[in-house]
Amino acid sequence: MNAAALTALADQLTAAVRDATGDQHRRAAHHGLPFLPLPEDNPRMDDWIDAQIRILMEALTGETARLCRHITASALASAPTVLYGAAWAPGQLACRSTLHADPIEDDTCDRCRQTAGALHAGMVQTGVLLLAFGLCPGCAQHTGLTNLPTHGRS
Repeated sequence: MNAAALTALADQLTAAVRDATGDQHRRAAHHGLPFLPLPEDNPRMDDWIDAQIRILMEALTGETARLCRHITASALASAPTVLYGAAWAPGQLACRSTLHADPIEDDTCDRCRQTAGALHAGMVQTGVLLLAFGLCPGCAQHTGLTNLPTHGRS
């Protein structure tokens, strides 16, 4: 790849990261969620959230990720885009926020896997990746994310 192509790719990656940040801010404002900074900028980021991001990144770089039909590994290499993942769907990535939990999963804490009547919904960004998750009150307390809004059967 020549210097001009590398510069163009870097520009596309920068734009995709900016798009991901904007999308997270819009979703946070719409749903009343706090903005969670990038894990590398947040030394207090919970190890579990960091591990979920690592699972998705390893799936993507190891070419085992399940990608939605709109994205391909070769397209990502030439045209970076915002990727959406969810803790309830490890290794699955979508080009839009089309990952939705089924009713049973929607009542299950993504961290401890226990059924909960209400979950704290959250999203974190790293680069072009936005990761959604839901935590029971105990796990939200453990991770320090108790200020997240709840959804489900309270």
